[in-house]
Amino acid sequence: MEKDEFSPNELKVAYTILNYLNKHPSAKDTLHGITSWWILKDHIDQSVQRVSKALDFLVSQGFIIVKQYINQEKYYRINEEKFKEIRRTLREFVE
Repeated sequence: MEKDEFSPNELKVAYTILNYLNKHPSAKDTLHGITSWWILKDHIDQSVQRVSKALDFLVSQGFIIVKQYINQEKYYRINEEKFKEIRRTLREFVE
């Protein structure tokens, strides 16, 4: 099979599998296991990074307030004082 027979998304999955095997050379699994543990784990890891950056942006804009208690994870909530600005921003985003 030639590389051009596959869509960009299919190639991305192929390289994700290859990257996983490169990092874990003794790994072996079924189609279901590869999908559940290799592909989805990579997707979740990437999603966590994107969500973290998005939260950092929203905090920097003052739209979200972050609070961290001793020895606990951060908690995020809306900044109620910015409701009007948030609504205006959302309208601009949707339009």
